[in-house]
Amino acid sequence: MRVRPGLPVFPLLLWTALAPAATYTVTDDADSGAGSLRWAINRANARAGADRIEFAPAMLAKVIRPATRLPALLDDDTTLDGDIDDDGVPDAILDGDQLGNADADDGLRVLANHCTLSGLVIRAFPAAGIRVTDATHCRVTGCRLGVYRLGTQRKSNGCYDVRLVRADQCTIGGADPGEGNLIIGAAAGDVPKDAVTIEGGRQNRVSGNIIGVGANGVPPLGSEAAVAVRLTASRGVNPPRAAEGNTIGGSAPGAGNVIADVHVGVELESGPVADTVIAGNTFGLGPDGDSVVWVRQACIWMASAEVTGTRIGGTVAGARNVFAGCDQGVMIWNVGAGNRIQGNYFGTNVAGTEERDLQTAIRVDGNADGELMIGGSAKVAGNLFAPYDAAGGSAIRLGRGNGDLDATIRYNNFGRLKNGTAATAMLTGVLADGKSPTISDNLVTNALLAGIAVQSEAANPLCLRNEFRDCRYAVYIVSDARCRLGNLGNASTGDDGGNLFRTSNRWHIYNGTPNAIKAEGNDFITTSRAEIDAKIHDQLDSAGLGLVDYDPMAEGAHPTGADGAFALVGAAAVPTAAGAEVSFSLTGSALVTVEAMNVAGRPVALIARDVDLPPGLHRLAWSGRTDLGTAAPAGRYLLRVLARDAAGRQASALCTVDLR
Repeated sequence: MRVRPGLPVFPLLLWTALAPAATYTVTDDADSGAGSLRWAINRANARAGADRIEFAPAMLAKVIRPATRLPALLDDDTTLDGDIDDDGVPDAILDGDQLGNADADDGLRVLANHCTLSGLVIRAFPAAGIRVTDATHCRVTGCRLGVYRLGTQRKSNGCYDVRLVRADQCTIGGADPGEGNLIIGAAAGDVPKDAVTIEGGRQNRVSGNIIGVGANGVPPLGSEAAVAVRLTASRGVNPPRAAEGNTIGGSAPGAGNVIADVHVGVELESGPVADTVIAGNTFGLGPDGDSVVWVRQACIWMASAEVTGTRIGGTVAGARNVFAGCDQGVMIWNVGAGNRIQGNYFGTNVAGTEERDLQTAIRVDGNADGELMIGGSAKVAGNLFAPYDAAGGSAIRLGRGNGDLDATIRYNNFGRLKNGTAATAMLTGVLADGKSPTISDNLVTNALLAGIAVQSEAANPLCLRNEFRDCRYAVYIVSDARCRLGNLGNASTGDDGGNLFRTSNRWHIYNGTPNAIKAEGNDFITTSRAEIDAKIHDQLDSAGLGLVDYDPMAEGAHPTGADGAFALVGAAAVPTAAGAEVSFSLTGSALVTVEAMNVAGRPVALIARDVDLPPGLHRLAWSGRTDLGTAAPAGRYLLRVLARDAAGRQASALCTVDLR
């Protein structure tokens, strides 16, 4: 090789590596011939090294309709860029409506490493819009799949929009402006209909995309996708190749996906599916983070015992997922070890300041087995639960089944928004219907029914160091269930309940079972036995029930008032069709007088006078008429119950009722 004087000498191989990428320009929307997309792909495949396929300005918004399947990208470092004017809106359009093979007719196939597809509209292909197989470090950015170019009208691909098969370290979307894709979801009838599927892929990232809704988000386009993002082990190989270390979303600004108007948001299906991170995403809301756009079934579905090491959310603000607009936020049918749900908002807008539709935040059903942490070992890991439903939403429901789930629910906030505003429609915080989780260090407020409800003989949760405020029942136990609320009567204080029952609860503990319930080492604000008993429904109220044992209380304190002391407890009143009914319990026989007063304290009606009643629960009816025989006006009334036993000891209680 002759060298010109004054120029450095480079080896021949280095000159080859520094050679610029070849560029092939698509100038014709024909299916073949010079200037066609088919011609450009074949030219790029025939030349080793980096290649670039561009589209001429005259191709803007023109539609390429292949009559037969396009050739795959076979050469590493190939870029196919359809954003002709670099404005962030895809310009090159590929339409597969001339093809018909749902098994083979993909839009673009990538079988090489380090390839990039960007700025493309890909629609109506019978199989996948894009399929990447046995390749690494490929990227799909700034594309629109399953829609017309403007992103406001659906024209779905058949089985998948993007399908990664044993592909590793690929990126679908991105956190930077213009990198995210608009993916509407596929539409075939009898095969999986996914927006994005990862089969046996590792360390891939799906981020910054809008999935299931159009470019303007609301109203939705009617996506037919069964799943927005599906992760599964590879099919057709033995043993199956695991899907490992994939990330859906991310904690960096712009990395989260918007997922709505699909049947399931993210599904972790047949395993092994390991170490998945699902973070920073918005489910069931439009791109504005505020408008509800429903996910028809579940935002996240975990359905295999080989699903392990999943992290949903995280301990930094950017990792937070927001769940709204669905029946179940996270649906768990089966899981393996090491799965965590942390730092998320359930039932709110993105800001966490307003309630949005969500029936059940987390539901565990079937034969769920393995490990599940909801929250974590510090407050920063806690989730915010404000499920909102017209019939009353539940935050966590642990259903029946044969699995031995090891679940811990810790450091979460139930029943209030980020700014401390009370949620208005949370029916139950934790419903244990067949599992026995450890429930500790949570703040549970504003439950219309119960902070914690236990309603199956198979359930026996352990509840420690929780704070209950403004709940109808802080802890509600029925059927033949049990609940461990602290110290089992031994000398140790290490297993004290440590729960704090605020006086704002209508009832602290409702024991509707025949079982004795241990509730030792808890704080009821007061040490008065009568005041505590007035907010505990147990054997004192009905002889057929078990007793709640709360002595000793926090720090070894004993309730004041001797055993056997006369008391009137549990006074409450409810409206009836005729008027009202007042209920209360007596610890001994007594003469009882009940009087109705207006809110100013003036007598309205004498409901009962010196009625001789035995110990136990009693109910007395008020006709709703005054002492003058006229109907009492609708509104709020005070009901005073006064009891006097044979020894002359007196007890009284006051409750309210709203007449209809």
